[in-house]
Amino acid sequence: MKKQQPNNEAQNEASTQNKSFRNTNANEHITNGQAYQVFPEGVRVSKTKLVRGIKMEHRQKALYSIGLNTLALNPDLSEDEIFNSLCSINNNKKQINIPLKYNDLKKITAMIFKKRDDEGELAPDINHTRYVIFDTVNYPMTKQEIRQVVGKVTGELKKAKTKQSIYEAIESWDKPEKITINKLSILLRYSERTIKNYWSEFKDYVKTINANIKSNNPKPSKVFTETPEQVPETATIQLEPSIMVYDTPESFHKIYRQHNPSTSSDTIRHCFDTMAEAGIERTEANIQDIISYKHKISM
Repeated sequence: MKKQQPNNEAQNEASTQNKSFRNTNANEHITNGQAYQVFPEGVRVSKTKLVRGIKMEHRQKALYSIGLNTLALNPDLSEDEIFNSLCSINNNKKQINIPLKYNDLKKITAMIFKKRDDEGELAPDINHTRYVIFDTVNYPMTKQEIRQVVGKVTGELKKAKTKQSIYEAIESWDKPEKITINKLSILLRYSERTIKNYWSEFKDYVKTINANIKSNNPKPSKVFTETPEQVPETATIQLEPSIMVYDTPESFHKIYRQHNPSTSSDTIRHCFDTMAEAGIERTEANIQDIISYKHKISM
């Protein structure tokens, strides 16, 4: 026990010296000079993910991976600074129940810098898709403000995708019968109510096509002169698989039920807790993956 005491003290001292550094390179994709930028098709970025409950047998691998990506994103960090960041994670019982010894952390840090020395430069792990990227360095925002923007952007992207799907279905219509809301609903697997919400934008075009179908004339070309308005990559929307993170039990329960109405409340609560323990973000996309068993968690 006496031999371990200096190691623990060194870990605690090192972790208190840790400074902040970036955990993603997402800001590099912002080109509009504004507080945030929308990417309708998504953009792949690097993100250092600090998962919870790292199992004992995975500690070395997890800390090595985290430290490696941290150095790749922050190439000016020293060996001591990377070591300090690993100490901070190692001492967090929510992340690692049984911490590694001081010497093990030193070895992991040395391995990280040896890899950098061997390769000359480390490439960040491109492992995350972003649809909205915030320039929090030049435009600080609260978590609540960020959630509001993400929610608004998600809604706008969903609307644009829905309108585009309706337009493409009308544009490619090759059946002898007339186009109706009901037939589009069946074809696209949207509710009739959803199609009615956008019908005013298409009804004149549909009327022209239906008239030509009735008279056995070919469908007119370029009657509908523009595709539905979409959210451009540089659009700024005033205060989103889905990008929004459902971190409250109420919001999580609601979105889960939308995709699986028959699930019991107890199962949803268990899934809410288990996703956090497994280090899975509570996004709509991840919730769908769990329901479809693409993400396997103990239920």
